[in-house]
Amino acid sequence: MRKGKTTGKTFAAFTLAMIVANKRESGYNGMHTVYPLKWANGASFNAIAAEEFTTDRDTIVTASKKLIADGKVSMVPAKGGVRLYAPDDAPASGQSKGVSASTLSDVADLLG
Repeated sequence: MRKGKTTGKTFAAFTLAMIVANKRESGYNGMHTVYPLKWANGASFNAIAAEEFTTDRDTIVTASKKLIADGKVSMVPAKGGVRLYAPDDAPASGQSKGVSASTLSDVADLLG
């Protein structure tokens, strides 16, 4: 993919810059790819990237998947899409607190 038309950045650099801008503007480490970004006049990352690189959404999704596969960004599934993170900012997988044995027992009793 060629460099961005207004930023002159590669897609990897552009994506990381967007993640950093989102963290600075919203306070969230991750950036949803589909939902509107308030600080970006309600445009989504996918829409902004498609415009910046004069391509379609599918190409942006494919390029994002390559960044994830190459370890340049991290991804966490989210309602309606995914959230992209700088590699060091992604939440650790398996952070579930689990369910206590007593809760499981109570549920089993309720279910009969």
